[in-house]
Amino acid sequence: MDRKLRAALGVAGFLLAFTMPAGSRASAQVPVELTKTTVIQATHSAVQQVVLPRRATLKQAAFGVSDSIKTSGRGRLVAIYLKLQGRPVGFIGGQFRTCDEPGCVGEASPFFQSIAPDAGRFVNLPAGTYDLYVVVDRGPVRFRLEFHGLTGRSQLAPKNPVNTTLGSLSTSPGGDNIFAGGSTHSSETGSTALQISWYEMQTGSGIAEHGQCLYEGRPPVPDAAAYLPGCQLLGAEWESSGRTSVSSAGRSLVLAPSLPAGTWSLGMHRVIAGHVGDSGSLGLWIDSRE
Repeated sequence: MDRKLRAALGVAGFLLAFTMPAGSRASAQVPVELTKTTVIQATHSAVQQVVLPRRATLKQAAFGVSDSIKTSGRGRLVAIYLKLQGRPVGFIGGQFRTCDEPGCVGEASPFFQSIAPDAGRFVNLPAGTYDLYVVVDRGPVRFRLEFHGLTGRSQLAPKNPVNTTLGSLSTSPGGDNIFAGGSTHSSETGSTALQISWYEMQTGSGIAEHGQCLYEGRPPVPDAAAYLPGCQLLGAEWESSGRTSVSSAGRSLVLAPSLPAGTWSLGMHRVIAGHVGDSGSLGLWIDSRE
């Protein structure tokens, strides 16, 4: 693994696991200044350069959500991804649904994750120029961001198209309490990967083992087998795992930001000591600006 990748993953490639209650670069553009209340609307996935005029913070609440982001829109997953240019600083947040069709409707679950794994209750964003990506499954979507430390109100509608890929993870469960799956993506400009899985327990609660694996290129074995524990023995660049208690329902989130240009494969596994009912997963890839 090269130093650039180690630097990115050392602070930002990680798994957040928890339980919860029952494209191409656009032509030169003038960065838009973010304000205390920033409303963002889009009808397609797009990217926009923005500027934070001074240091700001966002609140990060329990269960991987943020009171500082309000999201509305149809689809399996819609998201906003804000990243400081040249540094592993920023966040991704939005909502997802446990449905299969693009543009689907129904109850949505929010999610939020800082790029830095030790952000705590507040995500600190230094002044500077950021790339703001909007992910649309089937528009339109609307986000309202509340930045502590800024003033004013503004509206933003990113127009510069960006390539995103969204779909269910390729999975091969080994029983009703085992999940493993992943996806592979190629990009000439680099990419960021986000994967979410969810489940509902049929009976009781238990302990879950969870983890994730990242490969440069395609994994050497097919489908889910590449993402089970011990993937580094198969040649994975990076493996992480842990254990947590689970209740009636839960989800896991994997974020791997700022991967270099090329082909990458990212996946996760979850083994629960109990019987799982409904479950599913989504994988998102966002191509970086050139």
